[in-house]
Amino acid sequence: MQVFGPGKPFKVLDKFVWMQTGGGVFCTLEDGTTIGFGHMGEISHRVWKAAKSGEELPAGTWLGSCKTVIGVTTGPHCHMQGWDGPKNVFSNSHALKREVFLARLKKG
Repeated sequence: MQVFGPGKPFKVLDKFVWMQTGGGVFCTLEDGTTIGFGHMGEISHRVWKAAKSGEELPAGTWLGSCKTVIGVTTGPHCHMQGWDGPKNVFSNSHALKREVFLARLKKG
């Protein structure tokens, strides 16, 4: 499964391991929303470089892929989760409900 970034420009946090989900990419939108994509076995070199440089990436940039079973899961898939800011990643008390973060991922 190929994984692409949000429908809006984003920056990448410098975190690529997500507890029991294996490889992860964390995209931060202009409004502070952070979306995590997990169970990734391949992460784009462009994404890694952008995390180091702070470069903003365009909407829909290829993040990597979820090809195998990684972490605590029963089959290949991409895990997505949202938070209300990059400092709150891994804090369940700041997790956003699915309908909130999915709406923030879309263009417009």
